Amino acid sequence: MKVYLFILVLIYIAMAQEQWETIYTSFNGNNPNDAEGWIVSNNYQGNLFTKCNGVTLFGGYYAFGNKAIVSKLFKLPPHYQLKITFQFWKIDSWDNESVYLIAEDYKWSQDYIYYQGTQLCGSYSRYWNEMSQLITFVINHNSESLVFIMTTNLDQYPDDESWGIRDFSIQILRCPQGCLYCQDNDYNNCYYWIGLSSLWHESIEVDGWIKNNNNMQPTIDKCVSFDIIKLAPNDKLEKIIENLNAHYKMQVQLQIWKIDSWNNEMFILEIDDQIYNQTILESTGIYNICGSNGLENIINIAITLPHSLYKCKITMRTNHNSITTNAYWGIRAFNIYLAKCITGCDQCLGPLKTECTVCSSGWVFYKNICTHRIHQSQSKLFLCFFHKSKLLKLKIQNQMKGFLWRLIYQKLIKKQLVKVTLHFQLIIINKF
Repeated sequence: MKVYLFILVLIYIAMAQEQWETIYTSFNGNNPNDAEGWIVSNNYQGNLFTKCNGVTLFGGYYAFGNKAIVSKLFKLPPHYQLKITFQFWKIDSWDNESVYLIAEDYKWSQDYIYYQGTQLCGSYSRYWNEMSQLITFVINHNSESLVFIMTTNLDQYPDDESWGIRDFSIQILRCPQGCLYCQDNDYNNCYYWIGLSSLWHESIEVDGWIKNNNNMQPTIDKCVSFDIIKLAPNDKLEKIIENLNAHYKMQVQLQIWKIDSWNNEMFILEIDDQIYNQTILESTGIYNICGSNGLENIINIAITLPHSLYKCKITMRTNHNSITTNAYWGIRAFNIYLAKCITGCDQCLGPLKTECTVCSSGWVFYKNICTHRIHQSQSKLFLCFFHKSKLLKLKIQNQMKGFLWRLIYQKLIKKQLVKVTLHFQLIIINKF
């Protein structure tokens, strides 16, 4: 008996543990197609793959050296955490130089020196060794896309110092089934979210977005290989979105790219003219990946707010410090999710049937729940409808089901009620 209980406990623990799901792997063999979708700049003579001691690398000796940068945009299913794992290879004469990794607002860097590791490949100069390091990091993430960028500050050609990667993988913790957006693995916290807007993940379209109140469309630019909406200090981007579904809460997500040197100006996000986020744009960053000589930074912003109006006004803007002369900001990966009211409800306080405050047209309150005026009973034996403050049930004869529902679809139920009741048993259940 104790053994069975122990097994049950183990099964329960295993079921309770979150399961990582691998959704992407690459560079774990010799397949040149592994580079599909990766954007590589400044690789030597266009070289993408090399071997080091018999191991195939993406990059490597005579491939990735000074100014080489690799990037990729990943499309992801609904999830709330992700894990990235890969091998990084340092080759030859690094002089306390650094590798930089940017996965949106996650940044990683590390310095290496020439004598680290053992002699495996490269120039075979004395003391210029190679080493591989397994890199793994986990981040909270629920955007439908992921930006990945990798580069170094090497200052020599790749016959003198170089780098590469292999065994690259992405794993996610997937949202519960039926959830479009989530922050954890609890279905009760996510089933009510629906998508209202999904913009600027792969390409940029700015229909309806107005820059600086003058019907001027914003400029589209690139940083590394990624499209962004380019805006200057003191610019404002705005849009009114109408015809929202009935909802009680809103989630707004966007990604800000700080380009070059700012001086503590403020990015401001407003919903319906109310400020919901203020983010300081500092001069700091991890590395110069575009723009002029300043450091870039990627900032993910997510806010949740109570909201039930049938339209919303989105305003994004920055202020301007007069000493800032060479800087701009970008936007990408913009999403709005709505926490929907239940079907038949126009206004609600939450997702439950009992939290509706205003029923939709054609629906009525019955026992504190919005119920359709004409509906089939749960047993499918009765047609239920409301007439003069009474809930009526018509017992359906099998041979009449098709005829009855055809009348409903044609909106003739009121006209044909006398004829229909000849074939049904009328039961008055109770009054409102």
